[in-house]
Amino acid sequence: MGMASTRVLKRGQRANRHTAPASFFHPFVSMPRYLPIRLRRRPTVLVLVAATFVLVGACSDKTSTTEVESAVLSISPVAATDSQVTAVGTTLPTALAVMVVDQNNQPVASASVTWAILTGAGTLGTTSSVTDATGAATTTWTLGTISGEQRVTATLTSGKADTLVAFATPGAVHALAITSDPFVQVVAGAPSGPLQVRAFDQYGNGVSGAAVTWSSSAGTLNSAMSTTGANGVADNTLTTSTVPQDHTVRATIGAFTSTIVVRGQ
Repeated sequence: MGMASTRVLKRGQRANRHTAPASFFHPFVSMPRYLPIRLRRRPTVLVLVAATFVLVGACSDKTSTTEVESAVLSISPVAATDSQVTAVGTTLPTALAVMVVDQNNQPVASASVTWAILTGAGTLGTTSSVTDATGAATTTWTLGTISGEQRVTATLTSGKADTLVAFATPGAVHALAITSDPFVQVVAGAPSGPLQVRAFDQYGNGVSGAAVTWSSSAGTLNSAMSTTGANGVADNTLTTSTVPQDHTVRATIGAFTSTIVVRGQ
């Protein structure tokens, strides 16, 4: 290994600052005394940094259900969809809807709502829905076959819930049955006890407000017409003829007729 040449200054001569420094080589290391060091950006570092930003950005753009629920203050029925009335076994004319708002009373989107029938049976269009940009979540509801009040709950994943109510009315008259004794015996010329019939829909619910027409082969009825009450029952009485005989009393609603025999003796 040879020694590199060295520039020698004359006595009294000073090195110019622009003059390149003398090179010196160690016997075992071929390296200039003044080695200019250049720092280069390593592509892997830049890729790592870029990937980090992408990951952070992706995480910040995604809103979890937990984050949404933590902002929710309340859930409440949309008034126009609560307390609807329709016949048993039919779908409510307007879909059920709830509104979800935050602590500032602002609509909350993307909140999960679970629907469940509390009373009255029936069928829901969906048991789970998500609020839209207006904070509303909806589902349809076909009522059960039992008349009366029916309820559905709407629950957030946080456990906050509210209830919507519907009222199922009986369907059309499907049958007319005798609810009193179908064969009655009284003293000729005396009045009978209450003669009763009940109007039912196809599911067995009593139909109220149905007009019943009465007729008898003899004697005198208290009324030629009556109306079924809340339980679907209508009644009448018959004053029998003074001549002992059987009196055939008929109660009719549309195509449905029931017959009671009152014997005067």
